[in-house]
Amino acid sequence: QHLRLVDHFNRCEGRVEVYKNGQWDKVCATKWGINNGKVVCNELNCGTYVSSYDYPTKSGPILLSGVECSGTESFLLDCKSDPQVSTSCTHDKDFRVTCSGDTVRLSRWVCRGRLEVKHGGTYKTVCPQSVDSRDTDVVCRELGCGVSGAVLGGAVFGQGTGPIWADEIQYGGDEGSPTVKINQNNCTHTDDVSIICFGYTDFRLVNGPDRCSGRVEMKYGGQWGTVCDHGWDLRDATVLCQQLQCGHAEAVLGPDRFGQGNKSVFNDIFDCEGTETTLRQCPISPWTHSTCINRSDLGVVCSKFKQLRLVSEQFECAGRVEVFYNGTWGSVCSNRMRAHTATLICQQLSCGDSVSLDNANHVPGLKWLDNIECTRHHTSLWQCPSSPWGDDSNCDDRDVAEIICRGSVFLILYCCASYVTKHVFTS
Repeated sequence: QHLRLVDHFNRCEGRVEVYKNGQWDKVCATKWGINNGKVVCNELNCGTYVSSYDYPTKSGPILLSGVECSGTESFLLDCKSDPQVSTSCTHDKDFRVTCSGDTVRLSRWVCRGRLEVKHGGTYKTVCPQSVDSRDTDVVCRELGCGVSGAVLGGAVFGQGTGPIWADEIQYGGDEGSPTVKINQNNCTHTDDVSIICFGYTDFRLVNGPDRCSGRVEMKYGGQWGTVCDHGWDLRDATVLCQQLQCGHAEAVLGPDRFGQGNKSVFNDIFDCEGTETTLRQCPISPWTHSTCINRSDLGVVCSKFKQLRLVSEQFECAGRVEVFYNGTWGSVCSNRMRAHTATLICQQLSCGDSVSLDNANHVPGLKWLDNIECTRHHTSLWQCPSSPWGDDSNCDDRDVAEIICRGSVFLILYCCASYVTKHVFTS
């Protein structure tokens, strides 16, 4: 999909935006005519063109100007346009297009709301007995909203007015106009059926050390977008990790941990219990156009591929710190590392608290992690801020962290070129 109408509850009316070069941009109304509107409505499968009107906005890039369609094009991007956006194009010339609309619509938001079916030129609410999950799946796909997540009776999105579709709706299994099977149901507007579509069709974690850590991205309407970090918690992240076959969630991380995205930002809040197997099973907030920016992109760290160890020839709970990344073990550097970080590492390895933090003597090889800064609010090393994985620009062989943990470990006392080994007993 390379065209959309936005800032309206109905997907068939709104400000025109086109997708090109990895982003959604506005279209200038210069030279806009009826044939342009016809192409827009046809491309979106939104019926016939009704009208266009100016809709000034404040910001955002403008991609196209001087668009002139003949009316026979299949896509707006196929129409003639100026090779460069005219300097006279300002956001005062942004505009909306109104199409006649869908055969079906959800009355409150684009992808969730009271189901209404157009019949005889009039939209009618629907009895719950008139539809099943196959019908609602087709409705959601036709609206570009993925698949049906829930079918609800009892007018949960408010009661409609006017006529009620009391006959059974039947789709052939593919998108298209509904047909009627005469089977009168006796219902009122208190029974109006509603649909919650699950518009997100795919999920991924990107720009992390492996496929199970990174910036969260979700796919909606054929386009990937980042996720606003507001409202996400470990329960939501755990469901995402399980869905991606990445174990459980170790951390939910805030802005910029895995870099800023350059795509749309989604602001839906998932209300998971943590026991669901997919995010589709979790209730979500109404679909809204996000007020977040890419500086608020959400990051998640899942448990799979995350390994931590202390390396020593003799001791399990003492030695240089190593993490597993990119299919191999590498050292952790001590720059900016403080006693609380060392204690957190010991506790994560079930080795009690830390006794000492020092630099190991000349450790060659890979350096995977540096500038780790944990606080008392962190419960896992994977939650702590650090330099990007694999960035060893400020770490040399003398900067590798070495930790001795307390609790059933050996404290090594060096003296006069030899050492004595003692047990340290803790209560």
